[in-house]
Amino acid sequence: MKTPNTVEFKSLLIIGGMLMANLSQAQLDLTLDSDTPSVKNAASPLLDSPFYNVADDVMSVTTEFPIVCTHILGYEPISDVQLKVFDPNNIEYNLAQLRDFNLGVAQDISYDLSGNSINIVSENRNKAKCITSGLYDLISNNGFEEPNQDVVEVIEGFGIVKYEGLPDAVIGNVIPISYDVTYTNTGSALQTLDYVDYWPSADTTINHFTFNVNPIPGDPVWFDCNEDTSGVNCGSFDIERISELRSVRVNPGATIRISYNKFLLVPQAGNPGPYVDMMAGFFIKTESAEGIDGANKSGSTGFVYLKHAVVEKRIRVN
Repeated sequence: MKTPNTVEFKSLLIIGGMLMANLSQAQLDLTLDSDTPSVKNAASPLLDSPFYNVADDVMSVTTEFPIVCTHILGYEPISDVQLKVFDPNNIEYNLAQLRDFNLGVAQDISYDLSGNSINIVSENRNKAKCITSGLYDLISNNGFEEPNQDVVEVIEGFGIVKYEGLPDAVIGNVIPISYDVTYTNTGSALQTLDYVDYWPSADTTINHFTFNVNPIPGDPVWFDCNEDTSGVNCGSFDIERISELRSVRVNPGATIRISYNKFLLVPQAGNPGPYVDMMAGFFIKTESAEGIDGANKSGSTGFVYLKHAVVEKRIRVN
């Protein structure tokens, strides 16, 4: 395999961007933080060639498969060139300061033009990170693989995250689906966490979820958290947008349960594809002198990310 070339930021992004615009339909991949064992990122296929805004020194990419990105609130990159990563929904979120942020890029960006890949390392993974999906690794040319069954992740000494209630396969065009994402604190101390998830929601021409923000009285809400459970504080969240929780607190032995009531829509026209891919992650925070989440930036103690646990699920559409 050819050794990736390493060049200065602006040379790569301007010249490389021009070259990539002339590539054939070959897949272009983004490798993000692959040098960090705790992240375990695979190369993530991109929907389109990267876009580089010269005026702002920001490179934007949209991934083809699920990705979850999060950051410590108040994080401001110091690098000259920054990266903005969009999941396949590619939508602007409400309360954009929580999700739509720039990722600082450390030192150089490397790329292998013949291999159609760009390799990026973030400047501070304690404050901001993106976890890419491994679901696409299951896809071969025939597309008849079984659904992904691995929906539990254990962080030794910290916790267990699970999907509960998701079907392996569905039949029909409008399918009601109720499921939970749970995290159990198996450690010995109170934990503070951020939660982010992904599910297809923005494109009506492919398989995607929708929900009723204002359900009929007596019906369950589309998105809920078990804050009444002893030892659980669900932090801050807004049920009218795609789910995200900040500063969740879970006591030792307690389980936070995030419950969903949604509809999976399978379009009758077009080519909806055989799968629905989902991803959910908890990011454990710890107090640190360099943290800024909820603290004064002038040196007060805040939070940085310590560990993370991410689960994925692939639902087959029959």
